[in-house]
Amino acid sequence: MKFFYISLLLYFFSGELVFSQPGAYSGILKFKVYKDGKIINLFDKNWKITTGKYTQLESQKPYDFPNFYQITPKGTPVGGMVSEDFYLDIIFKKDTMKILTPSFRSKDVILDSIPFMKGTFKIPQHIYDLKYLTDNKFKKYQPKINGNWELFKKNSFNCFIEKIESLDNVSQNNFSSYTNEFDYILIPDRQYYYFKENVIIETNDDENFSIYEVKDITEVTFWNRRLKSNKIKIKSLFYKENALYAIIDKFYGNTTGESYGIYKLHFVKDEIPDDFRNYLEMKQTTEDYNAIEKFIEKYPNHWPGYDLEQIKSDYEKKNKSFKN
Repeated sequence: MKFFYISLLLYFFSGELVFSQPGAYSGILKFKVYKDGKIINLFDKNWKITTGKYTQLESQKPYDFPNFYQITPKGTPVGGMVSEDFYLDIIFKKDTMKILTPSFRSKDVILDSIPFMKGTFKIPQHIYDLKYLTDNKFKKYQPKINGNWELFKKNSFNCFIEKIESLDNVSQNNFSSYTNEFDYILIPDRQYYYFKENVIIETNDDENFSIYEVKDITEVTFWNRRLKSNKIKIKSLFYKENALYAIIDKFYGNTTGESYGIYKLHFVKDEIPDDFRNYLEMKQTTEDYNAIEKFIEKYPNHWPGYDLEQIKSDYEKKNKSFKN
């Protein structure tokens, strides 16, 4: 296990591990498609490539099989003009493979071996960003870009958070906040949990690793603000009474919208049961209400258009829906 940790640090500090580097103004989406183990010429009459939910794309670089097919957003000083819900459609005759790709607004995204399958696939940003690690031939990770794409068809490998206690603040002098290293915790039965930002990697044998995204049960608050899992920052982990907990700094999307607390962690590899999902959503609704109530009362000028009485009314309606 020490070998893995040292290797992880070396990966982070080596030139090879740096996430895809941006071009002058924006990134590029590059990809190759395979079917039945063979690379596909996407100019074949049976194949078609379309995109959706983008803002503006440049003229495409001529496709030269068997090189990468490239999609280039129009560059700006702050990144390419590509919407967050961009998707790529790969169409073979009457079958469509829809891919919600990682963001390539400001860095290149390279998918070098897409296995064509019918359906919709969402590639999490954190999984793509960990490609330098998961490509290790001597370790087995799941999910991973060059692995079983069926896992990207469903909402899997999540670590859902449940707030147990609020904190006024947390220390910002956190080891992993200022370096590219993963922190880790060892619990009984030789179980290791490596953590950084909103990602936890679990292993108990230093050979097989599961990668979890730490996130809320729902990305949308009851007052309709979209939350992002990459705004969740793990400050530390601790183990108590056969459960794993985290101290978390959560950012709600406003300059004053930070909330701190102790959270119980729930690791779910497959779909979560409906009753447990409802329980966690009820807990999150109360957490979100307490947070925005505090924000509005303390910094009213930062929340224009947010009426506290209306927020309270919406919260009560949402809360009643859980009890019915």
